[in-house]
Amino acid sequence: MGDTVTTGVGKTTQGADVLASAVGAVRTWGGTEVADDPHALGVAAVALEIAEQLHVELSLRFAVAAGALLHDIGKALLDQEILSKPGPLDDDEREHVQTHPEAGAAALPTTIPSCIRAVVRSHHERWDGRGYPDGIGSTAIPLEARIVAVADAFQAMLEDRPYRDARTRRDAVDEVLRSAGTQFDPACVRAFAQLPRTASLRS
Repeated sequence: MGDTVTTGVGKTTQGADVLASAVGAVRTWGGTEVADDPHALGVAAVALEIAEQLHVELSLRFAVAAGALLHDIGKALLDQEILSKPGPLDDDEREHVQTHPEAGAAALPTTIPSCIRAVVRSHHERWDGRGYPDGIGSTAIPLEARIVAVADAFQAMLEDRPYRDARTRRDAVDEVLRSAGTQFDPACVRAFAQLPRTASLRS
């Protein structure tokens, strides 16, 4: 089994309160399934720790947490056989999977704040502009989405997937650090590297 990320946010009561508020809001919006999803909760926990390290204002931390919980909601609209395929995807299948951020953002109720919808749409954008769905880069990507991108990649590497085994925590940390300035915002990676859960594992 893959390593797991606990849902405790840093050492602060404030962080835990933000996560609890985000979980409650997502349930209210009809996202009970994602609010209970271990991957989404793990991403939200790490993302909030990064946001705290960056001294992001409290209102944006809520958007980070809620966006992290909802980030993969578009996958429910995809062909589940492709998502569970135990091997490499072909080009058509990969393009299909890459529609999930845009589909997820479009499927959210219009009452959900735009900053949260932006996390769902943009969490697979890259700092170097080679991501999807819009191919934007650098600070054109909302900060909340840049934070969630780091947390999502880290958490995903710790989990078993149909096409690969989980990586060790040290390997996952090293991969995130190597991707600063290409896949990820360097400032977000620096913050990630300072977290108690990762600082002792840096090579």
